[in-house]
Amino acid sequence: SVCFTAAGTADEMLVSLLDRLPADEPALVVSSDREIRDAVTIRDANSVPADAFLDAIAAEKGRL
Repeated sequence: SVCFTAAGTADEMLVSLLDRLPADEPALVVSSDREIRDAVTIRDANSVPADAFLDAIAAEKGRL
């Protein structure tokens, strides 16, 4: 999903979105920002660096 923020930072919005997810809702955040990835980990969600995500997409595309 895509969100825009007029108040606060994108990082703050992302953390707020994670905080509003139900505990049993799986989440994957793609970011190479260490602070964001740490915030994701603290909230028991999953994160992957952007380059690893792009590599996985390219590998999957090659299998199709």
